[in-house]
Amino acid sequence: MRKILQVFVCLILVSGSQSIMTAPAIAAGDLTSPLGVEGLDVGDAEAVQDVVTDWANAWVNGEMDKWDSYWAPNSVMYAPNHPPLTDGEKRALADKLRPTDIANITSFENLALAGRDDLAVVTFQLGIILTSGKTLPSDNYMVVLRKQDDDAWKIQAFMYNAGS
Repeated sequence: MRKILQVFVCLILVSGSQSIMTAPAIAAGDLTSPLGVEGLDVGDAEAVQDVVTDWANAWVNGEMDKWDSYWAPNSVMYAPNHPPLTDGEKRALADKLRPTDIANITSFENLALAGRDDLAVVTFQLGIILTSGKTLPSDNYMVVLRKQDDDAWKIQAFMYNAGS
């Protein structure tokens, strides 16, 4: 696990913010990473961002079947104070931890995307407001995606509270 985190940390640089409600086009000059922008073409970068924003929105909206559809086979979720979770375990914990009184997502912030060939890493933060008006503190999220044989990007690993 420590080795995996060290590799992921090497891949990440923070860049500007994006809205979770849209996935704007990413121009080659918009991203910087140790792997270089040339690692993912603009189409793949947009596809990766679309998958992550759609997947996050599915969780927020309680659309757990849709949320499940973005995961690759044999994928894993790392959650604080839990062993690595696979298959139905991921969904059960994600559904349990999802606040039922979410009013709105205010932001999809500090998005960073790096990748090469069939691998992409995305980090971000979510701003969430509850129906009571309370704003939840933003967790740090890290998503690792792999391009599948059918050219679809799927989530291979997910961890949150990954550090600031």
